Amino acid sequence: MSAMPADVARLARRLWSAVLVSNTLWIGFVAGAAVGSRFVPRDPALAGGAMVLWYGLGGACAAAAAAALAIRTLAPRHVRTTAILALVVAATLASYIAYRANA
Repeated sequence: MSAMPADVARLARRLWSAVLVSNTLWIGFVAGAAVGSRFVPRDPALAGGAMVLWYGLGGACAAAAAAALAIRTLAPRHVRTTAILALVVAATLASYIAYRANA
């Protein structure tokens, strides 16, 4: 393997970190909203959607914190692998949500 210049390696790490954070935000939001939809009572009328939204935002914040911790602790090679895995999971979740919305 040929060594990359330091600037290119730093840019690559930042780009993969951005991919990881953006995908984990989406995954965290979907997971938080899914959990929130189970705990919100059926009778709160218009407030139910706002409650689920806050659960989703809480999940996104937790996922962003986990991604930031992963970026700080993992080697650049593992950040790339984790970002690709998060991309696959986020694409699968988006496909599932689109399928459920049209069904």
